[in-house]
Amino acid sequence: MKNLKDIILEKIKHGDAKQTPKWQFRMQEFLSWFGVGVMIALAALAFATVFFNFANADWMMRRQLGWSIGGFIFMNMPYIWLIILIGLISVSYYAFRQTKNGYQYALPFIAVIMILLSVVFGFASHHYLMSGRWIELGAQEHMPMYEMMTRPKQAVWQQPENGFLAGRVISPFLDNKFELSDINRKTWLVSCDECFMPLEVELEKNVGVKIIGKKIDEVNFVASEIRLMFGPRDIRMK
Repeated sequence: MKNLKDIILEKIKHGDAKQTPKWQFRMQEFLSWFGVGVMIALAALAFATVFFNFANADWMMRRQLGWSIGGFIFMNMPYIWLIILIGLISVSYYAFRQTKNGYQYALPFIAVIMILLSVVFGFASHHYLMSGRWIELGAQEHMPMYEMMTRPKQAVWQQPENGFLAGRVISPFLDNKFELSDINRKTWLVSCDECFMPLEVELEKNVGVKIIGKKIDEVNFVASEIRLMFGPRDIRMK
């Protein structure tokens, strides 16, 4: 039985083996590195969205919401973006293995490097460009399935009988009152006579807010504290 070396030599003698042009190797190498770069960039955006979700979780309100640390983290964990992040890191590793010397490096080493790059660039893109915010809000607006999957997390604030209410402002703040459309599209008249509001909160139309207070009846709610839905730079909702 002929070995591989003999088979190759025989093909060369009979002219069956053709030499691959160098430009094809160079193109393959370029495409492999380009794929690595694209996957790392996408992974960075996925991490920025993960960071955005955690940064805008209601950490200061955990006890008032009645959640344990474990339950709170479980409820606020952005599982979809974590799965996407892992998938992109896996694809970027596969693309790296296709490069000229990619096979020489162990999986743990390359995985750590790629994760670090995703974290660094992801944090930078969120801090300077707020990319995590735009991706999260875009997904909520244009992906109905994603919006449905995140409803359990939002539902924590849909407990008016327990003093928690969230939604968007639908009428200007006037005479210490404004109208709010909650997560279920129900309209409330919210009073804010002596409530606490951080300086960055401006109760303009379409501003997303979270409210702690007391339900008076089926349409009236008295606020004791009002905060932005997504933080100072994330106040607009569709």
